[in-house]
Amino acid sequence: MKTSIILSVLLLAQSTVFSATIYVPDDYSKIQDAINVSVNGDTIIVRPGTYMENINFLGKAITVKSEKGADVTIIDGNQAGSVVTFQNQEDEDSIIEGFTIFNGNASGIFCDNSSPVIGLNIIKDNSALQGGGISCNNSSPEITNNFILNNSADSDDGGGIATDNYSSPIITYNFITSNIAFDEGGGIQCDDYSSPEISYNTIISNSAKWGGGIECIDFSSPIISNNIIKDNEASSDGGGILLKPGCSPSISQNIILSNTATSDGGGMFSTTEQPAYVSNNIISLNTAGNTGGGTFCHNSPLILTNNTITQNSASYGGGFFCKGVLSSPAITNTVFFYNTSSIHGNEIYVGDYSTLAIRYSDIEGGQTSVFVEPTSTLNWGDGMINADPLFVDSTNEDFHLTWNSPCRNSGDNLTPGMTYEDFEGDHRIWNGVVDIGADEFHHHLYHTGAAIPGNTIDIKIIGTPTNPVNLYLGSGVQAPPLVTPYGYLYLVQPPLIGLSLGIIPINGVLIHTAPIPLSWTPGDDKPLQALVGPLGNIYNSKLTNLLLLKVE
Repeated sequence: MKTSIILSVLLLAQSTVFSATIYVPDDYSKIQDAINVSVNGDTIIVRPGTYMENINFLGKAITVKSEKGADVTIIDGNQAGSVVTFQNQEDEDSIIEGFTIFNGNASGIFCDNSSPVIGLNIIKDNSALQGGGISCNNSSPEITNNFILNNSADSDDGGGIATDNYSSPIITYNFITSNIAFDEGGGIQCDDYSSPEISYNTIISNSAKWGGGIECIDFSSPIISNNIIKDNEASSDGGGILLKPGCSPSISQNIILSNTATSDGGGMFSTTEQPAYVSNNIISLNTAGNTGGGTFCHNSPLILTNNTITQNSASYGGGFFCKGVLSSPAITNTVFFYNTSSIHGNEIYVGDYSTLAIRYSDIEGGQTSVFVEPTSTLNWGDGMINADPLFVDSTNEDFHLTWNSPCRNSGDNLTPGMTYEDFEGDHRIWNGVVDIGADEFHHHLYHTGAAIPGNTIDIKIIGTPTNPVNLYLGSGVQAPPLVTPYGYLYLVQPPLIGLSLGIIPINGVLIHTAPIPLSWTPGDDKPLQALVGPLGNIYNSKLTNLLLLKVE
């Protein structure tokens, strides 16, 4: 009996692996040397400094992280290949965090048959044939909270990120800027049966021949949602997003703004023959040298629902252009206003044997603003209006609806493809009938202007006119939120500050100019929430969304 107990203890000790923490350069001068001796479960902490090396995780389930963050901890690839490599079936237990990953002459991070976690890094100044910043081949990494900038795909696709060959990465909360692709996908490329989730990213000032911001091709099926896609440029087609034959994306709740295409599709370009749902997007201030300032489709059955397409420009079809016998776009609950063309079709151009069906939408100029070629068909359906949508401040890119907007309560609740949230997550069908456009008039708290200490911002509250508004600043956020008769309460109680802002005016938008205290620290998030309506009236008073005000 005693012998069996001793044997069991020895066997347990042999099977137990104790994780270790290894410091670089204290324990090993190089990161790769630390990886070589590590075992699954270990953490390698790297002190500030510049490490000229190219590292490979060797299939190990380890965490490699910086001690003080990416600004002061640099891995310099010295133009000697990829800076970081995952190619031995690494999974979510393999983590690279908090480095500047720099100067690779292949992808900054190369993932082949692996799915690591890539977070809080600065990935810059790398160049590759494909996937300058990050390349995913049959890989599904989690790519989150990174700065991906100034990378290039010198002869192919994916300046910032390339996803290829059945890859399904999660790409969220990244800042992807100033990347260049020689061919397609300046910011992100989706190819060859890949199905990435691309959400909550800022994709800005990237460039390519096709698809300055995002490019999708060859049976890829990405989810593209809640991104800011801005100031990207295509020397040919698809300044913001380009969809090529075979792909079947879902595109929703994005702000597609100020992108440029030398030829066609300033905001979005589509030649996919698969039905693609495009919903709850703001597509504005995009420019195409030829056709489709806002959106272009050729032999493509796009389904557009609850979009706001405004202030775009092109030679033909300032807001929207379609052509080709297989083009049969269906548009519902969408705003076309303030778009311009230098030749034909300020709002919409229907050309070259295409058929366009449009219902319950607001089009400036009505049917006369739609140019229809003799070989094409326009099906002008029910619920069409021609009236100024009365945005809060379109000049300054604020496309929320005001209380008196003719788009409020004017859409079709039974539209195929309609979602239950608007472009910023507010519930649809508020007050019984869905609104036309990307915004649903709904109690909402937001701000315009940068929250820089010493400056001022405009805090805006959307709500029913004549209701009082109280604004609260919290010390933290409750997770999960507290359920109250007024809706979800997100702020830790009691609040630090409560302030009466007065009464919502007749247009349904209360604007309060607020100073940013000099004592606030850049990088902090300040949680705000408002109560619209009198305290004590649980039937008519509602809490707004949580606003995390980021100090810059």
